[in-house]
Amino acid sequence: MFRSLHIRFTLVKKGYAMSNRIRMIRISRAAAQDWKCFYCERLMWSDGRIPNKEPQLQCTAEHLIPKSEGGGDDQNNIVAACLYCNRIRHRGSKLKSPEVFRVFVKQRLRVGRWYRAQH
Repeated sequence: MFRSLHIRFTLVKKGYAMSNRIRMIRISRAAAQDWKCFYCERLMWSDGRIPNKEPQLQCTAEHLIPKSEGGGDDQNNIVAACLYCNRIRHRGSKLKSPEVFRVFVKQRLRVGRWYRAQH
């Protein structure tokens, strides 16, 4: 019991635990988007490890304006994006705007140079 409490405290302390508020916004935004990624429009899944689900297509809460740049945890700043798009957008030194990144992803999808789900 103490070990699990310690692990939970460590994860919260390091910022890994998602608040229930953000989780509810993520689910709400995903439902409004028909469970499709904001960027690549692929179908996403949510809530825990589900066997035979593509890990990179897990639904995440994507901050349009990152918290590090003053973005908030409110519904106007969060959309639902697959784990792959979320990670790629935040990789590198210069963050692309959501609009520019969305165009970039769609161009890459058109030529078959984006993440290929293993179905």
